[in-house]
Amino acid sequence: MSTNEHVPDEQDFIDSWACAHVTPQDMTAEEAKDAARAFLARVRRDAWQEGAQAQANTYGGQIDTGPNPYRETGEQR
Repeated sequence: MSTNEHVPDEQDFIDSWACAHVTPQDMTAEEAKDAARAFLARVRRDAWQEGAQAQANTYGGQIDTGPNPYRETGEQR
């Protein structure tokens, strides 16, 4: 459970996403859960990148935080 009553924890989000997207013509429960996990992974990756870029913009123009730990191995950006 999240410490913020208005923010679901990760599993609640995944379950809710799956519930909203499971229909015979859309996707299975596992496909919907996989889509929710992929969405969260993209959000984490992009948020980390934006934070690193903000740091670079503030402190000298280069990203000095190391590689994005949320980027898939071999993924290009």
